[in-house]
Amino acid sequence: MSVKIKKINIKAFRGIPDLEMEIDGKSLLLRGENGTGKSSIVDAIEFFFTGKISHLEGVRSLSLNRHGPHVNFTPDDVSVEITFNPGNISLVRTFSSEPSPPAQFSDYFQVTQKRTFILRRSQILEFIVNQPAERFRAIGSIIGIEPLDNVELEMMRLRDELKGKIDSREKYIKELFRYLSDDITKDITDVDGILPALNEILQESRLPPIESLEKIDEYLEKIFKTTKIAQNTDNIVEVINEILEITSTPFISQEIIDDIQNVNERIKPLLSDKTRIELHVAGLLESGRKIIEQDKMDICPLCEQRIDRERLLLRIKERLNTFKELSDKAAEVRSSSASIIESLEKALNKLQSITSKIESLPEFSKEKEVLYYKLKLLSDFIEKVKLAKDLKNEIPTQDISQLKDEINKLGRSISEKCSQILDKIGLTDDEKKILEVIRL
Repeated sequence: MSVKIKKINIKAFRGIPDLEMEIDGKSLLLRGENGTGKSSIVDAIEFFFTGKISHLEGVRSLSLNRHGPHVNFTPDDVSVEITFNPGNISLVRTFSSEPSPPAQFSDYFQVTQKRTFILRRSQILEFIVNQPAERFRAIGSIIGIEPLDNVELEMMRLRDELKGKIDSREKYIKELFRYLSDDITKDITDVDGILPALNEILQESRLPPIESLEKIDEYLEKIFKTTKIAQNTDNIVEVINEILEITSTPFISQEIIDDIQNVNERIKPLLSDKTRIELHVAGLLESGRKIIEQDKMDICPLCEQRIDRERLLLRIKERLNTFKELSDKAAEVRSSSASIIESLEKALNKLQSITSKIESLPEFSKEKEVLYYKLKLLSDFIEKVKLAKDLKNEIPTQDISQLKDEINKLGRSISEKCSQILDKIGLTDDEKKILEVIRL
């Protein structure tokens, strides 16, 4: 059944105080000077079906409640009534009520909620004057898939970022096992092997065993308190020992530098204008495919021409296959960049931790100033990697290579000075052994 608009009644809405139009199911052409209410009629139709005026949304100081009613009326005076045929059925929308269409109208009303059904001049002009990359966004806005496209892109970014974080943590765990194996001169490959190895060392040091790894902090605190170290040195030894623990491994490993160089090589071809456009096209095609497929549409949502749905979906699939490799490469860059960011943020956290711990130690006044400077450099570099993750630039690998050497050298220097301070305090061999066990 074909539903047609018979009549429109508009009261106190936008630039129209009162208007009745007999359309009788025919096409309508509006012609007139600026300010005569042409756009207000279009706004009234949109308001009737959706309860909003899309071009007022998101514009500062503009709103439906303030700018919907005619200047000489209040929001309570506003009403838009449309009469439909067949059946001569009249439905009304006001600011406080919405129309309740009969069952035979439900499909029409659902379409107006899902997709853009009013194409404004500003959207057409935006499409015409934009550069190619932005033109695809304009199409997305016109056919009503822009929000879906943005949600999908954000979910893809989050997926890639999560994968990158998982990869980073897996590398970090392997790194920890490697350092632990070197320290205790035993090959540790999993968590189950840690506790027996540690208890063997504790037994050699004539210290009680650890019951479980979950109680390790409690155990260390107890061991430290049972010695005279902390009581005799105003907790300086405890702070020094914590700094030695942090500096026992490099802040930035060569593996991170290699990962950055690999990402940089992969990101170069993705930064060209042609590639950017192709990535936008791929996103648009995927969103369009879902809409046409799920809603079983036989009408193009953009030009409203009849389409061979199966043939069009096959063609879209073929084009998406040509873009898949490019999209996969972009996803790899996002994932690898997220892994690098997490690793660098770990290094940043270690630097911040040392900076806070040496605040109370006047011997490190010079190192503290250098630490602040390196913190700033590393933080700025992380922001550059984040831009690369979003395919906005390459990563300046030369900067991080030099920064890695400087930060790791600074860590070694602080570690050496900590050892010198401990030597001056004059700890016994047994006390030094306990500190080594605590650090381990």
